[in-house]
Amino acid sequence: MRRGVQGDILAAPHEALHQYERNFGGMIRHTPRIVVRAICEQDIIHVLQTAQTNSVPVTIRGAGHSCMGQALSDDGILLVNAAAHASFTLLENGRVEITTRCRWKYVERILNQIGLTAPVLGDNLSITIGGILSVGGYGVRSVAYGAIVHQVERLRFIQPDGSPIWCSPTENTELFQYSLAGQGRIGFIERVVMRTIPYPRQTQHYTFKHTSLDSLVKSLAWLLNDAFPEEFIAIYSRAGTIVSHYEFSLQNIPANPIQQLSQGDKLQQTQVLPNISPIYRQLQITSDEFNPAVDYLIEYAQLQPFLDFIKDKLHQTCLGQYTDSFIVMAVRPPANQHPLPFEATAFGSDPIKFLVGFYPVVPKENIRALEKVKAIIRDILHLCIKLGGRPYLYGWHELDVQVKRKLYGTHYDAVLQLQQKLDPKNLFNKKVI
Repeated sequence: MRRGVQGDILAAPHEALHQYERNFGGMIRHTPRIVVRAICEQDIIHVLQTAQTNSVPVTIRGAGHSCMGQALSDDGILLVNAAAHASFTLLENGRVEITTRCRWKYVERILNQIGLTAPVLGDNLSITIGGILSVGGYGVRSVAYGAIVHQVERLRFIQPDGSPIWCSPTENTELFQYSLAGQGRIGFIERVVMRTIPYPRQTQHYTFKHTSLDSLVKSLAWLLNDAFPEEFIAIYSRAGTIVSHYEFSLQNIPANPIQQLSQGDKLQQTQVLPNISPIYRQLQITSDEFNPAVDYLIEYAQLQPFLDFIKDKLHQTCLGQYTDSFIVMAVRPPANQHPLPFEATAFGSDPIKFLVGFYPVVPKENIRALEKVKAIIRDILHLCIKLGGRPYLYGWHELDVQVKRKLYGTHYDAVLQLQQKLDPKNLFNKKVI
């Protein structure tokens, strides 16, 4: 391994291996045999070739912000693809070619300095581009631009045997559609060409306080039409506060926005404000506890019963002891988007889907409480699927084969066949969902 890798290599009994035994979820622990910190494409190619030659499993890790153990290796090779800097090339029409080792906060800082921004950003910019592309990626701007994977035009794909190849909607299409939001099951995305948009310096803000979940849901019907706020998020608090927040570019404020958005509820605030970059307003996330984070995608017609069910769980079960709120966001995939079968909005007929998420934090010494929370999460997942929705595969979702086939149809078996073709020894990223 050392003969062909420029980055650091850690092997037992090195103390630094312990920092790679856990991921953000904190519920699974595995110790790798070797950790390789890649710094270039050739490092990745050499690691994959060495793994195949020696029949040693290899697992990919970015920032380790996963929940189900996808970024952990049990006595195999852990290939860490994360850098503490941004490295990208600015192309024509605001596109960028960028390595997936970059963390979003470094990329966004440089883009803002040249008047650009990523169309969609998550709430934790310390994770890597590769990590978010493996699951989809959603944020407050998804109401206007869809998922982060929807911004990718081309990608550099490294197959499990170390062979690199470029993919797009028109070249190596199957690899393109199954690698994005595919959890790294069939290979490694080394770099991508992505769209950016101009960074608005000022935006119009509207914040509403709703009297009930019913009134919140009624106000969201407006989004099913051609309404394009730049940002949207709603938050339900166990204490009873229900707030929705919208931002519009100054060139795209709709007629009578207060009347359309409020449904008679109280307008708390409306003002023009400087657009604060997400690099300065991201959530503070800790990994010292168990974090069985979950998000679900649902269509509008089923949103009310789904929210009511989660609300009841917050108030009537132990779930409310470990999370006091849930969020609602909206995801509108771009028109004529190339299909990505495992992206979580790839179902149903509505042009917009609603993301519902909550993020329990359970003390790591309280295993009994964790099991109770996981049982509640299973109930919510069951209802989501019954209502025709999908889980967002980033989070803690226990899916058996029958459920996977119900969710993804023929694509589930197709990706398994492709994986067997590309990785007949089954050495690459074995732990993905």
